[in-house]
Amino acid sequence: MTTTKTKTAATWERLAAPHGTGEVLRNGNGDVRVWCDSLGEFLHRCDTMRDTSGTSTMNEHGAKWSGTDTYDEANEVARSGWAEPRATVQAHREAATAEFAQALGARWTTEHVRAGGVFDPVRYMVGSQFYWQRPIEQVRPMTTTRVHRINVPIVANSGITSAQMLEAGAAVVALVDVLRILGHTMEIVVSETVTDRNEKATWCGGFLLHRAGDVVDVDAIAYWLAHPSALRRHMFACNESMERADRERFGFGMAHGGYGKISRTPTWALQAMGVTLDVGNVAHRLHEIEAKGVVGWMAEQLEALGVR
Repeated sequence: MTTTKTKTAATWERLAAPHGTGEVLRNGNGDVRVWCDSLGEFLHRCDTMRDTSGTSTMNEHGAKWSGTDTYDEANEVARSGWAEPRATVQAHREAATAEFAQALGARWTTEHVRAGGVFDPVRYMVGSQFYWQRPIEQVRPMTTTRVHRINVPIVANSGITSAQMLEAGAAVVALVDVLRILGHTMEIVVSETVTDRNEKATWCGGFLLHRAGDVVDVDAIAYWLAHPSALRRHMFACNESMERADRERFGFGMAHGGYGKISRTPTWALQAMGVTLDVGNVAHRLHEIEAKGVVGWMAEQLEALGVR
């Protein structure tokens, strides 16, 4: 894990964003941050770069990664949703339900409240002896006012297979679905973090995929959290939208030796994005899941959020 000192907002310089939209910031240490407030803004930035650059290595001229064959296919899946992980997510969710239900008790499903007897004037006036209404049991779903902002880094090196990306991503989708069942509200940030060749500067890009209050659509978020093309098509396009000097410094593009050296999301980026839970990059998640199992990993994330 790369250690980076926390930086204040005063150290950052806002840059013009010539390609597409989004906020671009740079500091004196060479760190660069790219942030989009919504999925639409992020896609617009990617599409603008794709449309204006006929030499984009990730579109038609790069090596064939696992995932979609073309950028247009990736766009179609991204907008329509990806149903393939659904069975895996369902299995993880059912296993988590069986594991957590007893510990969470009534919080897992509903909260039962006993209502006391209430005087009924109409029954009293007609002479009914049952002018006190009987106590009733009310069912009230558990809710929370807390909003969890979850950072999901999708960065992975070329040695990670599509099956491994699916495994690591499906675990996060299942975690999000379990939080929904528990009545918790969340926001999902998709991000990537790489360091330069000397590991002195960090590039962090991200966007807000899911907003608090929106309906949790498993198929819609599954592409961004578990599909190889989310990184190897869309995030790479965002990388290529940076200025040439930044692309060369961080190694973005096949001509510059790949797409940077992957890193954990630094503290300053997590603070800037308002993250309350960082689930770690793909390799980190795979290691944790292998050691603890999917349910064990999910339990640890829920504890970190204060849910159980």
